[in-house]
Amino acid sequence: MSDHDVLAAAVIAATANLTAQPRPGQLSLFEDITDALGNSGTHIAGQAPTGTGKSLAYLAPAMSAACRGERTVISTDSLALQDQIVSKDAPVAAEACKSIHGIAPSVAVHKGWHNYACARSAVDSAQDIIQDEIDRLIVDGEPEPAAALARALHQITSSRHLASEHLQAMAALVRQSRSDDADLTAWAIEASAAGHPTSADRSSYDGIATDRQWGQVTVSSAACVGAAKCPLAEFCIPTQARVDVAEADVVVTNHTMLGVQAAKGVPVLFGSATIGDFDHLVIDEAHELPAKVRAQGTSEISGTTMGRLLSSLERVIDAQSPREKAAFAHAGQVAQLLDESLDEAYRSRGKISSFQTQAIIEPDEQGLPGELAETIVRSLTPFVKVLRRIARKTSGTATELKARRLADRVTAFLTNVQTFDDGTPGYARWIDRNRDGHTAAMASPVDVARLLRQECYQAPMMLPAACVDRLAEAGCVDVHGATGHDQSCLAPEPGDEGDVPRPAIEVGTGRVLAATELNVCAVSATMPATLPAEAGLDASVVSYPSPFDTAYAASAFWVPQAASEADQDALRRPKASRTALDTSRHPEWAAERVVDVVQANGGSALILASTSAAGRLYADVLRSRLGRQLTVLSQWDGASKQHLTARWKAEATSVLVGTRSYMTGIDAPGPTCSLVVVDRIPRNPASPVDEARRRLLRDRLGSAAPDIYAVDAALLLEQAVGRLIRSEDDSGLVAVLDPRLHKKPANSAFRYPRGSRELYVAPLKNRFGHAFSQWEDVRGWLAGRDRLRRPTAA
Repeated sequence: MSDHDVLAAAVIAATANLTAQPRPGQLSLFEDITDALGNSGTHIAGQAPTGTGKSLAYLAPAMSAACRGERTVISTDSLALQDQIVSKDAPVAAEACKSIHGIAPSVAVHKGWHNYACARSAVDSAQDIIQDEIDRLIVDGEPEPAAALARALHQITSSRHLASEHLQAMAALVRQSRSDDADLTAWAIEASAAGHPTSADRSSYDGIATDRQWGQVTVSSAACVGAAKCPLAEFCIPTQARVDVAEADVVVTNHTMLGVQAAKGVPVLFGSATIGDFDHLVIDEAHELPAKVRAQGTSEISGTTMGRLLSSLERVIDAQSPREKAAFAHAGQVAQLLDESLDEAYRSRGKISSFQTQAIIEPDEQGLPGELAETIVRSLTPFVKVLRRIARKTSGTATELKARRLADRVTAFLTNVQTFDDGTPGYARWIDRNRDGHTAAMASPVDVARLLRQECYQAPMMLPAACVDRLAEAGCVDVHGATGHDQSCLAPEPGDEGDVPRPAIEVGTGRVLAATELNVCAVSATMPATLPAEAGLDASVVSYPSPFDTAYAASAFWVPQAASEADQDALRRPKASRTALDTSRHPEWAAERVVDVVQANGGSALILASTSAAGRLYADVLRSRLGRQLTVLSQWDGASKQHLTARWKAEATSVLVGTRSYMTGIDAPGPTCSLVVVDRIPRNPASPVDEARRRLLRDRLGSAAPDIYAVDAALLLEQAVGRLIRSEDDSGLVAVLDPRLHKKPANSAFRYPRGSRELYVAPLKNRFGHAFSQWEDVRGWLAGRDRLRRPTAA
């Protein structure tokens, strides 16, 4: 029996077909990942098209590695995909492994601490809700119900130890209130009492919870008081989830967690003393990872933010002495000075373009004038000390939790101030002005390749403290990252974000870190050639065959030309060159073609617009012209994306109109989606982060570096086009209503630069069996398909 047999058994189980075999692309990807997992420090970057079956291709080797005592982290783009792997694909692979090797590896999901309900936070919120209900009953002239509720609450809270039955009773009291937060709070208490992580994570809640509401029933790891001090530690769901992760052979997480580790240097996965060592990292949907790292590292400071922080401080710190009052007054003046300084800096700088609201801070430029950064630090640091003192004095109360949370916020703000002011290498910095006219200083990491290599692709060795002591005493190593070598400095703090890694060590006099080099396997259905450079991968992109080649060969794409004078007049920017297309005029031109092609196809369409304004126009025009024949749904109808797509798929001839968020994550195999229309190439406007990415890529790749805006647009276009073919039986038409894609435009009108055009057309010309530029040819092809689909008369 071999590892190949694990994949074969998993494919049979997943398809419920005893004769099923791994697909060619799936088998090739599996073999490459298996080889990579057997060679320390190996990286691969694999583009495995939709339908390849890439999840089983990486889960099967991970399960086999577990039989050798090796642990694997699998990271994917979203919590939804994460849950799908854990609940659907991983159990199949684990059972297949058991059937071959006699061992069923364990699998656990790893989410951020704040994704789980916190029993203590929920109970604190419940008491506030119940007390508010008591006050309301008194005001409404109902003293007896108010007294009964107060007695019931007192009976619960006066217990020396809150057991499961007490939590259930408190949840029942909460449900009697009229608070908008009652249902979520009661659910959080009941889920905590149940004691299983899957029952108490945010995705398990059936209702709608805003971020504010969820914040009332959860806690960050930094604000958590820890199991030793928490009176409800036995009901701590995040702790139980970490126990499961520590014991698992395969840990499934999401890119946000990797982003936290990479951007913030917090050992939420690798180097964590709580959850142990890992040997391998698999990154699914790898093309999304760099953006997630940048998002986690993006910070903001402004006088307005500092003012809100001070307001929160005043609610926790009761300033009585003249010294305390003066400290608050001084900090308020500093916040005002910060706002004024940012306003002046914004006015004095040129913007990226005439319509942008961002002003770039150059890499060698100081972010804040003079000693303002130091003044901010001096004005806020004393409050952190006061908050920590309050937390110690109020141990075990709700006040302690509030003080800890607030100290965490102040510390994060001060870190953001230093990042913006210092010009940390590898960061983009800019000043942004929002719609209200307020300015804010922003910073975001750009060199995420370096961050990923340092924080995620290698992990500190988990050396026992005594071993480190002996090596240090012998003069073999220098210890870094800790003030001493005793066990206390190595002990983990509560939660994931608070974990403290074992100290990294330097061997001899060199700069060689005692770290484990992980095997990193990055896979995605769409993967630009620039991804390895951006994600820090020591590999080139390898493309695997698609199982849908026959389906694409039976399908077509259409890019209309703007050949006539009427078309060119409708699209040309006034008083501009003949090749300048006016994107503001394009939607009116495209709307006519949207109606024509949707009508010719008989509906069953997904319309993807580059802007919300264009999308609204297409939806209105379709409803006006075809509303009596077809159901037209749009993302502006007020329903959720999930609800809209469910309605769309339920009515096969309906039309769904959306923007960029609908270019990914829509999966509708079958007759629902036989037409995909993209109005024009979804190119992002210039931004400080992308400008910095472009400079960085040019530094690394030289003249061979492509336009980063074109790379991103081509990637999103490929994902949008991919909505058409979701199974081997699918076929249809993709229409991209952007005449600039033509290599030799009619009458030399409207064109993209050669390099950009080649990136954009690659997912079209390399796949589809038919290509059209004339509407008459498209209409004839659709009519022929319609005749083939009609049932033959008896």
